[in-house]
Amino acid sequence: MTGAPLPNGAEMVVMIEHVEHISDNKIKVLQKSSNTNISPKGEDIEQGDKVLEKGTKLKPFHCGILATLGYDKVLVSCQPKIGIIVTGDEIIEPGDKLKEGQIYNSNAYQLINNCRSINIDP
Repeated sequence: MTGAPLPNGAEMVVMIEHVEHISDNKIKVLQKSSNTNISPKGEDIEQGDKVLEKGTKLKPFHCGILATLGYDKVLVSCQPKIGIIVTGDEIIEPGDKLKEGQIYNSNAYQLINNCRSINIDP
């Protein structure tokens, strides 16, 4: 598993791309170098390191860092603002009479309610 702790006594991690399958219970390792594909604990972030400054505008990679550290929720100072724009000449509002080649605007209503379900007011 990527990022998982190594079992006691393990000296290397061999990627599946560097293994030749011989039989159901036998493989040939094509790469034989100890400490290969092993990242020491704390290599990226050490205990006590400040990961994010107060006031940081969260971007997707920040969320990845927070998830790596086990955070599933963080306090934020304001909710994101969402705008939903549905385009297309074929789209009409529910309740209007459909003409040939038209469809109802279902995506906007689904997206609006998805946002509301996570406390974001679009």
